[in-house]
Order: sequence, then structure tokens, then C-alpha cells
Amino acid sequence: MTNEIKEAHHDLEFAVPTSSDEKDKDNLRFVMLSEMGEKEKEEFRQKVERSKGTIQVWIHIHYMEHTEINDPNKESLLEYRYLRDRVISSSTEAMPIVSFIETPPGFEDEVEQNRLVYSKLTQGLIYVVPTFQGTSVPCIVDRDDTWAKYHKTEVDNWDVVGGIFAELGVKKIIIRGRNLDFREVESENFTLAQDIYSQIERLDTTSAISIPDQCLGNAIVQLKARGFEILPSRVTFPKRINRII
Repeated sequence: MTNEIKEAHHDLEFAVPTSSDEKDKDNLRFVMLSEMGEKEKEEFRQKVERSKGTIQVWIHIHYMEHTEINDPNKESLLEYRYLRDRVISSSTEAMPIVSFIETPPGFEDEVEQNRLVYSKLTQGLIYVVPTFQGTSVPCIVDRDDTWAKYHKTEVDNWDVVGGIFAELGVKKIIIRGRNLDFREVESENFTLAQDIYSQIERLDTTSAISIPDQCLGNAIVQLKARGFEILPSRVTFPKRINRII
């Protein structure tokens, strides 16, 4: 990363809202994706039509923001944060933005904390999908499965989100965030989503194949398996998404 990027990003590296940010907090509104009323759905649908079926999806983009000062990938992490903040600041309401925020039962205040962080960089409307802890699995139904241990919990929740997207005309998704990694998986150990993903990607399954993994990686697999096209993005960490496009 260049010195220019390092310096430009320095003030935002571990930015948290302070009392001086109070003036901005009402400029950004969060709406829970699964709780939209008919008026909000129609507004979302119209935005999707104007953006030719494309939305942005952000997966845990501020995850562990204050605890990675000694991360071995710090240079890459700083670049990710710089690009992330640039993208957030330049985003407009012309294309729907859906943010997946880690909000397991009992931690609902995380949504407001994230809104305050976002409000330093943007304004308007963002749609929110709460997730279970340590995963991008949406936390909408089967919430008593606190750690999303059961496959049914994963399938049911992704079906809810995928169903909403399909109902409102979503075709393509620019996906950003973290954590993106890859894992070698034998075909006999595939989940249904991984099996569908491997067929879409026309992967050779006669031996173990590299499947996107972790929070962002699993979201890619789940959304592709439900028929959505994933578009390239530089704003991913620690791996880059263009490896799987």
C-alpha cells in the first residue's frame, strides 16, 4: 500500500462515533430487510429496477474493527479498510445496500452501533440482515439455535433472504466485506449449497476442490446456489473475490 493510502486512511483506521458525531446520526436510516412493509418493499423494488437488477451486499464489513492491531496481514487489512470507507462514502441510494451485521440474540444493540459508524461516512437508507455469531447465516428464523449449529437453521434463513431478493427482482450482487477464505472439500462432504455452487462453476469434483469459506465465502456460496450472479469486488479481506469469478 502506498504512503498516500496509509496517511489518508489513518484517521479512519479505528474510528468510533463520539459526541461530535451526534449531528450526523439522523442522516442514516436502517431498515430490517425481513421486516419491510409493502411501501418499503416497493421502494426497494424500484431501486432494483433502476440498477438493472443489481444490489450491494456487505458482509460483516466492520467485524473486529478494534482488535486487530497486530494482525499479520495488517497492510492488506489497512488497504481493505481504506477501500471500504471509500466505497461506503461514495455509495448512493440509487442501488440498494444490504448490510449483514453480526447480531445474535441478546446483542441487538450492535445494529445501532454499526449505524453510528456508517453515519460517519454515508447517509440515506441501508437494509439490514442480522446474523448469528461467527457466521454470515442470517438470524431471522430458528433463533433459538444460538450458534447456528444445525444445517436446517442455515438453509431456512438463507431461503428467507434469497426469497426476499428474488421477490424484489434482484439478479446480481456486488458482494463486499470479510472474512473471505477458501477450504478444500471432498464432493462427498458437500452441503447442498456447495454441491449446487460446484455445478454452477463447473468444477471438477473428482478430487477435493477449493470452496469459498468463512463469513463472506459462505455468503457467496449460498447466494450463488440460489441463482444470484456474484459480481467482482476489490473490497474483500483477507482473500480477493476475483479468484472465484
